[in-house]
Amino acid sequence: MEKNKFEIWSKKKIKFLDAAFYTLLDSISCPSEKLSDSIKYIYQNPGKRIRPLLVLAAGDTYGADSDMLINLALSIELIHNYSLIHDDLPAMDNDDFRRGLPTLHKKYDEATAILAGDAFLTLAFEALTYQPMTNSHKIINFLARSAGLAGMVGGQSIDIEYTNKDTSYELVKKINSFKTGKIISSCIVLPIFLVKDSSYTPEPSLVDFSNDVGLIFQLVDDLLDGISSFEKMGKKVQKDQINKKNTGFTILGVEGLKKEISLISDNIDNYIKENNLTGTYLDYIVKFVYQRSY
Repeated sequence: MEKNKFEIWSKKKIKFLDAAFYTLLDSISCPSEKLSDSIKYIYQNPGKRIRPLLVLAAGDTYGADSDMLINLALSIELIHNYSLIHDDLPAMDNDDFRRGLPTLHKKYDEATAILAGDAFLTLAFEALTYQPMTNSHKIINFLARSAGLAGMVGGQSIDIEYTNKDTSYELVKKINSFKTGKIISSCIVLPIFLVKDSSYTPEPSLVDFSNDVGLIFQLVDDLLDGISSFEKMGKKVQKDQINKKNTGFTILGVEGLKKEISLISDNIDNYIKENNLTGTYLDYIVKFVYQRSY
């Protein structure tokens, strides 16, 4: 697939995603103008949109309904925004910038940032239930687990617990698989529920593939935090080393981490080839995940 074709497709899909967000937001009467403005401040400063694009690309591959896909993609993007707001807080990563602009607690205040994060999380489940969705119960349960104690939140907890402690790369992989990997994995797995009956269980090969994409996403983030710049990333870099966090970069070093990323990318490429997905939107966005420089 030509890069230009993918870019045209992704820009079109992001417009649909944004329209769905503002339709949802406009349907809600928030009594606080400050809170509404803070939510718009975060959403209007978009990042790479990798998560919703993964949902939409996977769904395109499976032949899922486009309206259901947009709401599913929006839900995951809203969960992602909630997690970023809370991650940036002083009690967590204490970041001053996100996507090149002041983080929410710096732009407004900590209380507003906490409430905006809460709002994004609950908005995510409003998006999922905004219209009928095939296998909605399974999808909501799967996503809640991926974002909660058995996923992102649990991963964040052990990440904090092992900060400034000696550990192994195996534990780092475990942290990454929960903290980042579970949500990324759900982007690839959940769309297939839209085209299956209620008895469907994801194939182990699909789960392994999605887990590899989730892991490599965080490992690339670890690498970029170690070697990139504020200008490219739009946020402070080398902060993991400063904060004495255990990451792929701090444990393996530059060359060791690059080797690990290469091994996982080989597994991903093999799945793409074996399942005749070469040249699809999913193929393109997955390659972007591990080849990106920001």
